[in-house]
Amino acid sequence: MSDSQVIERLQAFERQAPEIVFEWNDASTGARGWAVLNSLRGGAAGGGTRMRIGLDRREVESLAKTMEIKFTVSGPAIGGAKSGIDFDPSDPRKEEVLRRWYKALDPLLKNYYGTGGDLNVDEFTRLFPIPWLTTSNTPSKGLFRVILDVRYAKCALPNSGRG
Repeated sequence: MSDSQVIERLQAFERQAPEIVFEWNDASTGARGWAVLNSLRGGAAGGGTRMRIGLDRREVESLAKTMEIKFTVSGPAIGGAKSGIDFDPSDPRKEEVLRRWYKALDPLLKNYYGTGGDLNVDEFTRLFPIPWLTTSNTPSKGLFRVILDVRYAKCALPNSGRG
């Protein structure tokens, strides 16, 4: 494949709309957030959560596409995603905003989106403790469910009721 063909394919990929875009507005603080799942390849998508002033949907979409490329090259065989919040990470209400954000994302997190830490969101002090207070139990429950279901189905014994 020539360099120009590679560039054409990359540009076409960039122009393609993501499969799922979730938009959120926090009435209490004015924070805005987006979760972009570029695709549900393999039934799931993964990518971190970031927070910064001036973040916009286009940036989150671009980062989700980058995650798609990363997973295509290095695995696992899932789609790329990213979520982000336009909010000042030094604001003392940061934890409240994150709690409301993950509560709003709960349906995605339960079913097919897995997230982790990213810019200004530490996964150990800010991310993992928060979803335990919602109904998801973990910020990657949906991702784990899809991956483990696929692995279990591949390993299931005949007549086991699975696969």
